[in-house]
Amino acid sequence: MIIFSSVLKNDWEDSDCVCYALEGLYSVMNDEISEQVEPHELVNIPTDLGVQFTEMYMKNTENYQTLLSLLDAPESFIRRNAMRLLTVLSINRLKDTQNALLQCRTGVSKLVDILSDTHEVLRNDVILLLTELTKANANIQKIVAFENAFDWLLKIIYSEGLCDGSVVVEDCLRLLFQLLDGNPSNQVLFAEGNFIQRLSLLFDLHSTESTQSHLWSAQKVVNAEVAMQVVQTLVAPCNKAQLTRNCQNVIYDCGLLEKLCNIVMISGVPADVLTKSIYALADSIRGCPRNQEYLANLVTPSEPPQSAVNVLLVSMLNKHQSVVVRVAALYCFQCYLASNHQGQNGIVMTLLPKPNDVPQLGVSAGQLLCGGLFSSDSSAWFSSIALLHCIHDNVQLKKELLRVHLSPNEGALPVTLFHQCFIWQQQCNRFQTRMGLLQLLCTWFTNCSEAIRCFLNPSSGTGDDQTESVNRGSYLWTLIAEACAVDNDENEALVHGLTTLLVCICVIYNPGNVNGFERSTLYNALEKRIGIDMILERLSQISKAESFITASKKPQISVQSTDDLIFDYTFTRLFKRLEYEVMHTFQLDSSINGVKNCTSFSDNHQNSKPVDPTITTISKQYDEKLARQENEITMLRNRISVLESQLNTCRSTINSNTPTDAKQNNVVNEDQLQKLTITDNVTIQNLEQKCLMLEKERDNLRGEHEDLLLLLNDQDVKIMKLCKLVRELGGLVS
Repeated sequence: MIIFSSVLKNDWEDSDCVCYALEGLYSVMNDEISEQVEPHELVNIPTDLGVQFTEMYMKNTENYQTLLSLLDAPESFIRRNAMRLLTVLSINRLKDTQNALLQCRTGVSKLVDILSDTHEVLRNDVILLLTELTKANANIQKIVAFENAFDWLLKIIYSEGLCDGSVVVEDCLRLLFQLLDGNPSNQVLFAEGNFIQRLSLLFDLHSTESTQSHLWSAQKVVNAEVAMQVVQTLVAPCNKAQLTRNCQNVIYDCGLLEKLCNIVMISGVPADVLTKSIYALADSIRGCPRNQEYLANLVTPSEPPQSAVNVLLVSMLNKHQSVVVRVAALYCFQCYLASNHQGQNGIVMTLLPKPNDVPQLGVSAGQLLCGGLFSSDSSAWFSSIALLHCIHDNVQLKKELLRVHLSPNEGALPVTLFHQCFIWQQQCNRFQTRMGLLQLLCTWFTNCSEAIRCFLNPSSGTGDDQTESVNRGSYLWTLIAEACAVDNDENEALVHGLTTLLVCICVIYNPGNVNGFERSTLYNALEKRIGIDMILERLSQISKAESFITASKKPQISVQSTDDLIFDYTFTRLFKRLEYEVMHTFQLDSSINGVKNCTSFSDNHQNSKPVDPTITTISKQYDEKLARQENEITMLRNRISVLESQLNTCRSTINSNTPTDAKQNNVVNEDQLQKLTITDNVTIQNLEQKCLMLEKERDNLRGEHEDLLLLLNDQDVKIMKLCKLVRELGGLVS
């Protein structure tokens, strides 16, 4: 290796020697070549021998600079061998290679310039090399984007035939995705540089014949999937809200939203492409009123015509459709309803009775949901979660939904949707169906005392007060009996856990206007029948379940089969809040009469004795530390904004110059600008990391602060119990 390195440094004028040296180093460091050798020829040879040689080679930083200098060689075969070797170095020792590249002033610029090379082999090789070098490195990603890589990559995609192109299109799209994923500054540059408009050309499907699945080659399917991923990363829920909103507006303005809708609505699209298209469409409309309204008003050119929302629901409830497409359709429906009270109202209104003179045009969204809600297959889970999102964070619609009546059988008297959901939840033996309905009922009960009143005192519909009196509380006692049952497996534990939560919600949001079922009465019944410790244990089992943890990680549902359909992401967030309320509400407080009552944590704390001064001091210190960290985080964010604005100013200044001036400035200030860019990028990254660390520490301190308050509350409860015991024994308590 030393000899090869010496040849590259000293004999660079001899092109043949340089080429042989590069090939030799490539063979030495490439472990894939050793895999092609017979196993008996590799006795006592480690499998990572190439990685070890790479580590030895990278110890001398001059070696990497020498390789980069060879990219300027006039011979194309030398440049290609140099890039192949750089690619192997990146695969074997990525971090070291990235650091060495950042230390070379014009290293990234040389690589990006090769994207415009007339030799397609060199161009294709550098795409693969940049894909390796930009992995998990925001600084290199920003520099590559700043060097106008977006423009060159899109030009290559056009020249290769867009989605109908070869694997080169896939490589370009994967590099685009990597440059944009989780990189806000690159996303801003992509949106403001009119690159979304140019990207939209990949989604043009001009004729119905071109959309037939048998005409989609395997490569075209992959190209379309990666193109959808690029759109998704621009509007991902984890991005900054303002950045996502800007990208959503651009997607609407350039017609990309219309093209995504066309792909979703037409027939013949392969399932994989359809799934990615639905997800891209979903994230493009999430929380954006204008885009949501566009989807709501979209009507498919079918016979009879159907609204786009109904098409999504039909796909979601079609049991013959693949589960990944059904899950994607549910996610798109959820995104349509996200922060969209008008959309929620429109769906719920289709469930309410209409005057006889109002004509019924086709099957409504409400009819589709009700039809699936009481089915015997997985459609019941999908309908339950969809209906959950129709009333999520909307108390008025929860009350309106109580007016919905159904006819379970032909000729039978109509019953309320509320009543039918509870009965079906009890009668159905399918685990997924019960979980979906319980999540719907828990969401329905939360913050809706009217629903709890109907639950505690269900109306028979006959107006007979005696019948109502007999039925009063029957639903509640059924749930309590089920919550007390023994868990035979994990599935039953989850069902019993949600049943317990539903009963606890009846205590927390109790309306107090049902005789015999007041808040304190229900609390005493739960303590006697289930036990407070068992209630908390039931809820803890849910939050620790693997299915719950998986669902709570991201809004998109990741499943392989319908058996994996258990929890919804939005419900997991609601559950965490309800679990917190149950833990802080179910505290025992002894009143003057000695009757146990259910009070909130804040009430318990306010009625307790004066706290220990030491605890007060510690609590005050935590508050002061949190305030200091909040100020420091604010200062760091302001500093990041200033640096980003300075960087954007430099970019605008360069773009505003004439070509001649820009060329002269680049010759004079190239080194200085490159150093400034790298320094600013490193500074921004360090500040962002420090900001994240401080935010994490702040969250930890808040958790510790809450734990201290919980311990303080427990201490107060114990003191009050002991005082009561002392009084009962005849003692005096000061």
